[in-house]
Order: sequence, then C-alpha cells, then structure tokens
Amino acid sequence: MKEYTIYLAGQISENIETYNWRRNVIEQLKDYKNIVIINPCNSEFNKSIEGDKNLFATWPTTAVANLLVPKDKNHVLRSDCIIVNLNIYSKDKPLIGTLFELAWAYDQSHTMVIGIHNKEFGDKYIIEHPFIRQSLDIIVNNEYEACELVRSIMD
Repeated sequence: MKEYTIYLAGQISENIETYNWRRNVIEQLKDYKNIVIINPCNSEFNKSIEGDKNLFATWPTTAVANLLVPKDKNHVLRSDCIIVNLNIYSKDKPLIGTLFELAWAYDQSHTMVIGIHNKEFGDKYIIEHPFIRQSLDIIVNNEYEACELVRSIMD
C-alpha cells in the first residue's frame, strides 16, 4: 500500500481556529495507516504560543523564525498532497507563508492541492485571483470535505 504524505498549509495565528481545522483533519484521517500528516503547528514552539496573542507576537524575533522557510519548503517538497486552508482567521496576519507553500507545490507536478475556502472566513479576492486558482486542483468548503476527497483517492 502506497504511503501518502499530506501537508497542512494555512494561516497560523493566535486564533484557535488555525489549530482546530488541522486537528480535525488529523482526527478524520487517523484510521489510515498509510497517511503521514505533516502539521506545522505540531512543534513544541507552536504548542507553547497557541492561543496567546502576546507570545505569538514575539515569534518573528526568535531563532525558530529563521528556520521556518526551509523547514516548511522541505515539508511541501516531500508531500503528495497539500490541504491548504485559505480562510483568514486573524485579519492582521497575511497569508504570506501560505502563498509561498502554494507556489512550491505548484512547481511539483506530483503534488495534489486541495484548497479550503468558505465565505465566513474567506477573502473573495484571494480565492478568485488567477495565481491562487491555478495553483489549486480543487476548492472545498471545509476540512471535512477535504478529508472526504482524500479518502476517495486512497489506494
């Protein structure tokens, strides 16, 4: 049975929703032993700042921030599928890292990209922009629909 590596891309902020959707994906796919999920929020650093606006604001000045780009690029390059949440849960945190991750995935013809976007949290301009549209293979409303697609393609 083929092993699938899935990377969970999207905004990371102090808003608990940036963590919850990733937990939901992990829960939904936990019975698939051939799926490896890379959750960038699963680091000790992210666990320590989750939900704390004051601590989250200090992360750019930490040594961890210097390793963020090469770490995330490596995760994207080794993934078979990217589930990218384009919802904006914290208006003051732009999706800069997420857009880089989309570009890295776009350069790999083997990587499937499932976009999540809903009207409550989503920015219409982002999802309609040609650069975003062309980097996504499909767009769904939530992480549960994304997991249903993943389950449907499993060998």
